[in-house]
Amino acid sequence: MEYKGCFTNRLKNPAERQLFEKLTEEGWYVTKRGWPDFVCFKEDDLILIEVKPRRSHHLKKEQYRLMVALVKLGIRCFRWSPDGGFEPVTPAVKDVSWRQRKKLLGEENAI
Repeated sequence: MEYKGCFTNRLKNPAERQLFEKLTEEGWYVTKRGWPDFVCFKEDDLILIEVKPRRSHHLKKEQYRLMVALVKLGIRCFRWSPDGGFEPVTPAVKDVSWRQRKKLLGEENAI
């Protein structure tokens, strides 16, 4: 697992490294990346927002995977930019760049 080796080198905490290795051996895709910039609460409502400087800036692969998984669980997720405003994240692969779309469509475990 090329990704596993690259990632475990960055885990300084031995317990985190041990858990990461256990989970990847069990077939889980594990990452500490992708969490949205803002988690927003208002009474019982929850929304997650990833901020981009321009509408043309796409979500990164990990951001997209995480936000789509959360959307499928019923959590509203948005991408926001000054020129594009709030745009809901959807399971449509158009929400990522063409390079990342190619990677996502080529992966066995893609969303």
